[in-house]
Amino acid sequence: MPGPDEGRAAARPRRPIDRWGPYLVLAVALAPVVVPTGPAELAILDAFNVIALVAFTVQFLTGRIELKLPFAAGALAITVGSLIAVVNAENVPAAMLALSQDAYLYLWFILLVSVMSVRGDLVGLRIAWVVVGCAEAFIAFALLAQRGVMSFGAMAGPKGARALGTFYDPNMCADYLGMSLFILLTLEGHVSRVLRWAAAAILFAAIVATKSNGGALSLVAGLAVWGLVRARTARIPMPAVAGMVLVFGSLFAAGAWMSSSLGIGTHALQSLTSHSFVARAEHSSQGRFKIWRQLEASLRKAPLGIGPGNSRWMSVTVEGRERPHSMYSKEAHSDYLAYAIERGPLAALALLALVVQAFFMVRRVWLRRSRGGRGDNKAGALVAGLAGVSVLLTALDRSEAGQKLSLAALGLRGCTRRRLRSLASVALLACGSFLIVAVGANRLDAGRDATKRASGTGGFALFGESTLPIVRDLNTRAGREFHGLDEETMRGVSVVAAI
Repeated sequence: MPGPDEGRAAARPRRPIDRWGPYLVLAVALAPVVVPTGPAELAILDAFNVIALVAFTVQFLTGRIELKLPFAAGALAITVGSLIAVVNAENVPAAMLALSQDAYLYLWFILLVSVMSVRGDLVGLRIAWVVVGCAEAFIAFALLAQRGVMSFGAMAGPKGARALGTFYDPNMCADYLGMSLFILLTLEGHVSRVLRWAAAAILFAAIVATKSNGGALSLVAGLAVWGLVRARTARIPMPAVAGMVLVFGSLFAAGAWMSSSLGIGTHALQSLTSHSFVARAEHSSQGRFKIWRQLEASLRKAPLGIGPGNSRWMSVTVEGRERPHSMYSKEAHSDYLAYAIERGPLAALALLALVVQAFFMVRRVWLRRSRGGRGDNKAGALVAGLAGVSVLLTALDRSEAGQKLSLAALGLRGCTRRRLRSLASVALLACGSFLIVAVGANRLDAGRDATKRASGTGGFALFGESTLPIVRDLNTRAGREFHGLDEETMRGVSVVAAI
C-alpha cells in the first residue's frame, strides 16, 4: 500500500514542458542586436528565426499548434499592390529583396502571434523586454562616452555624436527605445513604482541622446494617445478629459502668444531650442521636404508605384542631392508616404486599413474586459475620491477657516468653488482666448505675396546689407560684372539701393 505522501505525489499533474519559452526570451534579448549586419541586412536573430519557423511548421503540420493569420487581408492587398509596382522598378533586385523581407517578417509575425496568444498576459516577457531596453540604453551611453560625450547637455545638443547602441541607425535605436518605454507603461501593478520611474528616466534620456526628431514626435504622439486611452480605461468622464485637453491647449496657446507678440520668454525659448536637438528639426524638415518633392515627381510618372525599396535608388539632379557623394535619393522617412510612392495607392490604403484595424482590435479587447468587470475597483476608488474632495471643499466653503486673512486661510478659501467667481474666471479665459484667436487670424503673413507692395515685406523678396559701398548700379550688366555677380543668378532680379 502506498503511503499518503506517495499518493499525493502520484496525483499531482505533470507540468508540460515550455518549448517556446526559451526561444521567446532569446528573441527579446537579440531583437536590438542588428550589428554587425550580414548580407541582405540580416541580423543574428534571423538565424534562430529560421530554425524556429521550421519547428513551427512541423508543429502545425502535426496538429500540435493552432495557426493564426492576423491582418491577412491587408497583407495580401499590400502584396498585390507591391507586385504591380515592380513593373516600374528601376532596381528590380532591390524590389525583390524588399518583397522577400516582407514575406519573412510576416511569417515571423504569424509565429509570434500563434505562440504568444496562448501564453496569457506575457508579464515575464514584458519585464524582460524593458530590462533589455535599459541595457540597450546603457550601451548607447557607453558608446557616447567613448566618443567624448559625457554630459546630458551634450547628448541633447543639436550637434555631435548620436546614440546608436547596437543599431546602425539612430532613428532605429529611438524607435526601439520608444517601444520599450510604452511596454514599461503596461507594467503597472507588476513592477514597483520606483523601478518603473527609474527605467522610464533611463529610456527617455537615451531617446533624447539619439537626437531623432521622428522618435521624439512618435513618443509625444504616443503618450498623448496613451493618456486618452488611460483616461477612458480609468472611467474618467469624457467632459473631464476634454476639459483637461482644452486647459492645456489654452495654456500652450497663451504661452505661444506671449512669446511671439509680447516677447515674454523668447530668449529662454530660443536658448532652449538652439542648444537642444530640437534645432535639428528645421534642417531635417527642409531636407525631407526636398526628398518628398522629388518622390512626388516620380509618382507622377509612375502612379502605380516606383517599386518596393526603390525610393533610395532614384537618381536626382545635382541641386536635389542630399548625400554629398551620391547621385541617388535618400529614403522617404515616412512609412505612409513610402508605401504610396513605392507600392502604389492599393498598398497605401491597405496600410492605413491595418492601422485602423489594430485600433479596433484593442478597443474590442478593452470592451470585453470592461464587460467582465475589470477596472470596477479603480473606477469606484476614483468616484469615492472625487466625492470625498467634494465634501471637503463644501465644508471649507461653509466653515470659518477663511475669515482671518492669512496665507493659509486664503489658500483654503481659494480651493472652494464660488459661482460668481467661477463665472468671472471662465469669462476672463473666454475673452482672452477670443483676443488671441482674433489677433492671430488678422495677422499678415510676411511670406505670402512677398513681391507685392501691400505685403509685409514691402514688395522686396530679399534684403541685403553690404559692409563696402556699392559704387556701381547692380541693375546694369557692367555693375554686376564689376561686383562679381553671376548674370544667370541675377536674371529677372531688380535691385533698389537704400542708404
